[in-house]
Amino acid sequence: MPLADDDSYSVIPYVAILEDRNNEWNIEDVASDTFFSQFMPAKQSYLNFGYSDSTFWIRLQVRY
Repeated sequence: MPLADDDSYSVIPYVAILEDRNNEWNIEDVASDTFFSQFMPAKQSYLNFGYSDSTFWIRLQVRY
């Protein structure tokens, strides 16, 4: 059953973020066990990275 237009759910409490300041990582890098502990939980109730030249990787676990 689809959600009504006014129904929405925030995923922010379930998001972890990794900043790549040098824009050098790819999906294989950040998906590796090496980077797993470097992701940090989102600290705000919204995502706002401001102006930055960094790449921001966002991890969200989905359970089906």
